[in-house]
Amino acid sequence: MQPFQLTSQIQNEDYILSINPSPSGAYLLAPCSSGAVKVLDPNTVSCTTTLTTSSPISEVAFGVGETVYVGGMDGNVGVFDLRTGVAAIGVLNGGSSILSLSRNASGTILAAGTELAEKAGPDGEDVARLLMWDVRAGAAPLAQFIDCHSDDITQVRFHPTQDTLLLSGSTDNLINLYNLTPNLSEDDSLYQVINYNSINKIGFFGPSYEYIFAQTHVETFALYTFEEANLVKDFGDVRRHDFNGFGSVEYLIDSVYDAAEGRLYLVGGKQNGTIGIMNVALDTMELVYSLNGGHKDIVRGVYWNRAGRTLVSGGEDGVVSLWRN
Repeated sequence: MQPFQLTSQIQNEDYILSINPSPSGAYLLAPCSSGAVKVLDPNTVSCTTTLTTSSPISEVAFGVGETVYVGGMDGNVGVFDLRTGVAAIGVLNGGSSILSLSRNASGTILAAGTELAEKAGPDGEDVARLLMWDVRAGAAPLAQFIDCHSDDITQVRFHPTQDTLLLSGSTDNLINLYNLTPNLSEDDSLYQVINYNSINKIGFFGPSYEYIFAQTHVETFALYTFEEANLVKDFGDVRRHDFNGFGSVEYLIDSVYDAAEGRLYLVGGKQNGTIGIMNVALDTMELVYSLNGGHKDIVRGVYWNRAGRTLVSGGEDGVVSLWRN
């Protein structure tokens, strides 16, 4: 395989939280620790505009067209239109610090996971909320699930093609699987629960996106079937794997599914900023790329355009790096 070469870098004052591609691939969003969201040209990683917020932010998500949602630690989701400028055009009210966002395949429903809020439940109990908005219908949530998790909801992910299928993951060690009912009943929508570990990232993969992956805060990694929630493979602590010539990764960054080739890749890093990309099979994983010299600190996000043979990475050193192979 052709190795990656570092072709350009942009230095930012604030560290980069993640790298997020638009559905069309025309833009990349790089949310920053300051609360700003950099809009990047994917071919040069230069910043074309900056979205401004009044709160620290957690995650961003693209809606339909040029719409962007920005999850804030103030409990609100800012709504932006990249065609009209840098200021928010609307706000969705969440009530608790937003940790994760995902919109469904048709772009009509936005889901969010929140931090555990003290005494915020109907009976004064601590609650973490799974919120859902009909983005066509106003600022108030269409529904909220408050019994599904007992701690911070760190990840929510809709199925890439089926509007009603949803995952949520939490620091309570649970991954919840939902098939949302028309009335968005919490009891009726939740149909499977996986007890694994404190969840960092989750997502779908497979020819029909029938599998799910799970990354945890203790750097373990596992694969499950979505419909039955059956364990396919638990790779355990990935830091204990010795990858030929690379050594071991020290933390996990993200997982990338290449639908064209039907391959799942796990991306990890070292404290010095080195990036390793592993090809994941259903029973093993192997190192396929090592990216060196692009960062000097922890890498927080990557976007890999397999067809375009480019990769963009961003991290705690404030650097956005563009690689080509």
